[in-house]
Amino acid sequence: MRILIVALLFLCGCEEEKIIEKKNAISVEKAPERFEVTSYGSFQAGYDNNKREILILKDKNSGKEYLAITGCGVSELHQESNGKTVVVRED
Repeated sequence: MRILIVALLFLCGCEEEKIIEKKNAISVEKAPERFEVTSYGSFQAGYDNNKREILILKDKNSGKEYLAITGCGVSELHQESNGKTVVVRED
């Protein structure tokens, strides 16, 4: 009886092989790199004392800079009129 059940399950899985025809070909070009990344060091933090890295990301299209800390998040940087750098936080 077990052999019959196994044989039926095996045969149920057998279907004709379907051939998929390729109708449209799409060519893809590599996009230019948009961001420039500069590392400013690393430190240990978090529950498991994981390694975090401090990065500045520069968008080549808009010229905006972002501060990123791996495992934490990304914030936009901008300059005030007195030359101080300000980190914009989203709540």
